Amino acid sequence: MSMRKSLISACTFLLLLIAIAILGSGIYRQSRLDASSREFAIHVTQIILSGNPRYEAQEDLEDAPELEEPPTAAETLASFAHPLLLEQRSMDALGKYLYTITLNLGPLQVVQSINGGSDVPLFVFDSQIPSATHNLQVEFSAGSAQVMIDMILEGDEWLITAFSVETTLLSS
Repeated sequence: MSMRKSLISACTFLLLLIAIAILGSGIYRQSRLDASSREFAIHVTQIILSGNPRYEAQEDLEDAPELEEPPTAAETLASFAHPLLLEQRSMDALGKYLYTITLNLGPLQVVQSINGGSDVPLFVFDSQIPSATHNLQVEFSAGSAQVMIDMILEGDEWLITAFSVETTLLSS
């Protein structure tokens, strides 16, 4: 009888250790993905809003000679965009939007702070897709603004599903 109790105790202890390990790995994954989404949001915002502000309508580019110019802000955003974003806004619309931002606000000077976080399932085998929403307080040469960026994790990379800049400087 005591052999049976010790076997049950050992199995219970082993199951408890496995449960703790699974929970610990889920918590580690959540914190790692939250940190990576923050880093990605800051990095991509700096690249997009500090990049080449020129705007060229897509129709104008069809017959244009190939030049060794840096990508436009819209092309940069598109390279990090999820297909959802590109379905909602055309490259031409993104180009006009980002050109207007940089034309009116000037170049991005500094990212002052970031709020928000990620929504990552605790268990790897959960079917929920990890996502993140961040709000960045930024300073342009003409004043401050707030950048809102939504993204989802596909594979091992974050992709942007929404990107917008809000400021009172554009509404006046």
